[in-house]
This record gives sequence, structure tokens and C-alpha cells, in this order.
Amino acid sequence: MDNLSIHKVKGVKEAIQAAGASLLYLPSYSPDLNPIEQFFAKLKELLRKAAARTKEALWEAIGRHGGVRTRKEVSVFKRIPEAPIPEA
Repeated sequence: MDNLSIHKVKGVKEAIQAAGASLLYLPSYSPDLNPIEQFFAKLKELLRKAAARTKEALWEAIGRHGGVRTRKEVSVFKRIPEAPIPEA
């Protein structure tokens, strides 16, 4: 179970144990362990360096740098459903 405070109120643990289950809390969220967070951090760094100030320049910078460099980074996106990119 996650660490939301409502999950730690009196009675939750007892109810779970009464049902014959055990209770384990997830570790705190860490963006350092999430590959998608690492990818976006790298992409944002590249885009800051490109200093694109128009929509066209931004898309050009994304196309030029991409941000994807390793098989591991590419594999992250194979698990993400495609979403349409909104027009600004």
C-alpha cells in the first residue's frame, strides 16, 4: 500500500490482518529510480541548452536532439501508449 496518511489511520491495519492478509507499505517515491523521470530530465536539459523560443524552434530542437540515446531509454517508451500531441 502507498504511504498516503489516510491508509495509516487506526483500524486499517487491523482490518487487513483480520481478512488474513498482510500489510506492506511501498517505499517513498523516488524520481531517481523512475526511468521516465530520468529521460525527461535529460530532454529538458537538452531543450534548455537549445534555448528555443518559438514552437517551430522547439520542435526542431526535439528532432535534432531527441533525448533518446540508449536502448533502455527507448524501451521505456514502448510501454507508454501513444497520445496525440495537441496543437498550440
